[in-house]
This record gives sequence, structure tokens and C-alpha cells, in this order.
Amino acid sequence: MTKEKTMGTPAAAGPVPEIERLYRLRDRAEVLRFLRENPFLISLVREAYNPIQKHFAGAQVFLEVSPDAEAEHEELLISIETDLDVGKARANLKRFDHDWWLHALDRAQGKVCIDVEFR
Repeated sequence: MTKEKTMGTPAAAGPVPEIERLYRLRDRAEVLRFLRENPFLISLVREAYNPIQKHFAGAQVFLEVSPDAEAEHEELLISIETDLDVGKARANLKRFDHDWWLHALDRAQGKVCIDVEFR
């Protein structure tokens, strides 16, 4: 295999099955493109899943690429689908932020947003 072919292998090809097992991808091609362009996010996204489930047990979690109007760039939105009431969901999100996300935030380099989504 030539160096060019090796370099042409998508960075997200290896972890795609695991990411798709953990998350539901909205517009799969866009999510995979974004992860290829930002490969440092792959381990962060995989790592985020267990802390999310700790605070939102059994929740479906979605990935999608979203424009960040304030920063004029795209970001990966991790949406935690919940049927909790708003107060409980916000309290759980605040605990998640405190327990994990605020410690991992710098690794996201401003390219990830995590929020709840109500059914």
C-alpha cells in the first residue's frame, strides 16, 4: 500500500462502528465528515458516553453537526434525549457538567456542545 493510500484512509473509519453503537447519528455523512476533520474529538465522544449514561440512564444520545452562529463555525452537538421533567433534566445536566464535562471541555476545543432534548 502506498503512503498516499494510507493517508487517504478516513481518520474516523476505525471507531465508526463503536460510535454508531453508542450514538444515533443524524446525517451520518456530515457527522463522519466532521469527525474526520476533527479526529481529536473521536476519543472525547467515545469517553462522553458513559458519564452521560451515569446521569441519564438508558437515554438515547444523538450526534449531529450544527452551525454555531455565535462563533461562526460548526460544532458537534451531542443531544441527550430524555423524558424527565425540565427541572430534573437540567439538574442532571448540571451534575454531568460538574462531574465530567467541565474537566473535558478544553479537549473539545470549542467544537462540541452537549445538551438535553425533550421527547
